[in-house]
Amino acid sequence: MKFFALLLCFLSVITSGDAARKKMNYLAWSKKQVDLVVFSYDRPMQLYAFLESVETYLSNPHRIHVIYRCTDKRFEKGYKKVFNRFAYVRGHKQGKNPQNDFKRLVNKCVFSRQSKSPYIMFAVDDIILTDKVNLIQCT
Repeated sequence: MKFFALLLCFLSVITSGDAARKKMNYLAWSKKQVDLVVFSYDRPMQLYAFLESVETYLSNPHRIHVIYRCTDKRFEKGYKKVFNRFAYVRGHKQGKNPQNDFKRLVNKCVFSRQSKSPYIMFAVDDIILTDKVNLIQCT
């Protein structure tokens, strides 16, 4: 339990650069908000299970982004169902040449102008939370 929470915090939470930090308002920093960026490739069912566990066990995530890739229409249909169920999650689909747009999509999520979060947590879709994790305590 504690190991998993510590692992999530240790491996995933990073701060943004000094220039970006100066532009963010103090209130957002005082709240210690954390954005979550999830990577998924042809696994909408695993993503669904991960997001269910996030709803149940993860406290205080600010924004949730999913960068996903799908090889055919079946997976695309599955991801649409996931994003319909979890409407607050922002999906970012990779194009036909993912090597060209991966960096752009990650930067879009990490340095989003809509978010004032000073922390980013990265995850993959095959994680399942099994105990409570409070992101504010991790910061």
